[in-house]
Amino acid sequence: MPQLFGNSRLLWLKVSFVTSLLSLTGCSSISWSSLYPMNWFASSVKISATGVGQINKITPMEEQIIAAALNNRYHFRSDMQIEQGQLISLFQGINNFQEKIVIYGVENGKVKRIEIMDEDIKTV
Repeated sequence: MPQLFGNSRLLWLKVSFVTSLLSLTGCSSISWSSLYPMNWFASSVKISATGVGQINKITPMEEQIIAAALNNRYHFRSDMQIEQGQLISLFQGINNFQEKIVIYGVENGKVKRIEIMDEDIKTV
């Protein structure tokens, strides 16, 4: 009696390959941070008169402290620039390959300025 689908292992291999390929092509549109379980229950970051999230003018310019103050929502990239003759340290918060927030301050000092591009951060 002839087999209707041929070798079942070969069929399984073909289906697995096609499924894997289709899954990988869609990866660029998935927000992997939304799949992280801690983000399911974390409170959202908000802008208030005192600052952004838990960041305010007395927050040290340290990546771990800034990340924790923003509920670890972003991957940070650090950089430096000169403003009015002064060396400024900055942290760029990246999510889905886009810059969402930038924190400026004097190196080893405190936060001086915050720029927000993330539309998910709302004002209280």
